[in-house]
Amino acid sequence: MKSKSKLALGFGILAIACTAIGLTVAFSFDTSIFGNDFNVSKYEVEYNEEFTSPTNWTTCETAPKTFVVTNKSDVPIGVRVKAKGTWVSSENATLSGFSSSPRLEMAVIEYANTTDWVKKKIEGVEYYVYNSDLQPGESTSTFLTGVTLNCEADLGKDRDYNGATYNLKLTAQTIQANRKAEVWRSRTTWPPVGYIFTDSVTREKCGISEPSSFNPSQFHCIKRFEKSETSPVGVIPNSSIRTTEGSGINDYPILMWLDEEEMVLHWYTEADVVYMPASSYGLFANLNKLETLDGFEDFDTSEVITMYDMYYNCTSLRDVSAVANWNTSRVTSTRYAFANTMLESLEPFRNWDMHLVQDSAKMFSQHEKNYSVTSAEPLAGWDISSSTDVSGMFWNFENLDASSLDNWTLNSGAPHSFDMQLFACSATIPSWYTYSRNCN
Repeated sequence: MKSKSKLALGFGILAIACTAIGLTVAFSFDTSIFGNDFNVSKYEVEYNEEFTSPTNWTTCETAPKTFVVTNKSDVPIGVRVKAKGTWVSSENATLSGFSSSPRLEMAVIEYANTTDWVKKKIEGVEYYVYNSDLQPGESTSTFLTGVTLNCEADLGKDRDYNGATYNLKLTAQTIQANRKAEVWRSRTTWPPVGYIFTDSVTREKCGISEPSSFNPSQFHCIKRFEKSETSPVGVIPNSSIRTTEGSGINDYPILMWLDEEEMVLHWYTEADVVYMPASSYGLFANLNKLETLDGFEDFDTSEVITMYDMYYNCTSLRDVSAVANWNTSRVTSTRYAFANTMLESLEPFRNWDMHLVQDSAKMFSQHEKNYSVTSAEPLAGWDISSSTDVSGMFWNFENLDASSLDNWTLNSGAPHSFDMQLFACSATIPSWYTYSRNCN
């Protein structure tokens, strides 16, 4: 809404009076009040269940139960439900819910439609997520049809279940549909836990001894990583991937296998998001055949604290465009992160958040002279005021024009950290750099 200026009547009178003594003073006052209403949409969900508790539940008998969710809101919603059954004996003791031998569930939940309700583990908890957004006025199909006392249950052997009570607890949750993908997402953390190598010759050529755990430094032959949309045959996840409810560490494993002709390491996971670990120290170091980081665009780096040596000595690595949108807001160390690579541009690092980084020494330093990187302008907006060591950061970039870094504010707490050669002798340096480069 625009407000037109209003000129008060007293303005003209004051101006005339002041003119008489040779001075003109003009004042304009305006007070405007704008009222704006923000109407919040209605959010209302209705849960409907039909259930009659059986008084003498017998084996093979199904006790009918339905459960339906109705969206009475003004906005689409996502729906998920989890079910948990507990047994209590007639003497009020909690039972395991399984027969003694063979081990089988005493009560079987009859889920209604696994097409409509998709089983998914989220933060270590198994849910059934309704497979489509529920529009205003719509209802889900029923979540379940009932519970059956297992036909194979032997109440003569498992006497504790005679006269026992089974309680089924349903926990239903809803969320605005436009937040579902962000909040309700399963997760896992790199590196992989399951792997397979079918060719012993390839293992020997790559210097791989069938590892008991993922060790990226063994895979010297890898040219690139590639995410697969399907799970490989024969790749079995390590048992350590199992998580307890609510742990939120790894909902699904990452499995990997090697294409021995193309030297591509394929990986697969059912998780929605793959996190880099908080300590990504040396995570991909010494992969001297790695050429590109394609496929890593969607890795979530929001939990990473150290990138020390992350891609150190990846001597064939040229294309790092995949890191352009990485979240580095928690990172405190990038020391040697991309040292001794074959970088062709600093552009992918333009939007990196460096405000917490304390150590960025040798971050891009090259063992061999690099003539490809010619401009430091993409880094002109970096906040490096927390860094106490940037020594050797751009060493051996022979054609680098770093004059665009004039606005960098250096940490005054450790001025000695800049004494070492930050720039190559042939580089154009910013005005604040007054330290010796030992150039002959």
